[in-house]
Amino acid sequence: MPVRVAYLSLVRVLCRPNFAFDASTATGYHRLLGSDSNSSPSGAVFYMLSQLVLNMFLIELCVGVLSSTYAMLKERSQGTALLTAQQKLWLSNLQTVLAAQPKVLMQPPVAPARMPCLLALRRAAFRLCEWPAFSHTIYTAICLNAVAMATHHYPSSLAFAAAGEPARAT
Repeated sequence: MPVRVAYLSLVRVLCRPNFAFDASTATGYHRLLGSDSNSSPSGAVFYMLSQLVLNMFLIELCVGVLSSTYAMLKERSQGTALLTAQQKLWLSNLQTVLAAQPKVLMQPPVAPARMPCLLALRRAAFRLCEWPAFSHTIYTAICLNAVAMATHHYPSSLAFAAAGEPARAT
């Protein structure tokens, strides 16, 4: 409804005599140069339609340029500008799976076809590696090893060098 009223007001303004020759200022209306013979209802309709078509075209053009530029900049910032369509689909699927954060459940080993006698040893090693304290023990050993390697310095005393040799030999 408001759009129709706006276009009706535009038609009324454009169809009145001398619409193209009047100018509104702070002091009132003033007559511009020209004559009355150039104003007609068909000229008003042409003016209104040209404004409508040109404005709609320019709006569509600006929105198209803005949206394509945004999409291009988004691809560049995400690092997907050089990917093919299949690679983008794979990346999208990967992001979906990673967003779900599935928990990996480790399965105990099964008996190999060639050496079934090693199954008990493999299961014992699996239980040891899955034991919660095992990872803390490994992290502690790694940190102690890093500290032992970091204490090596030059010049070091003979006693320090002799004490550090067995630790560095591993």
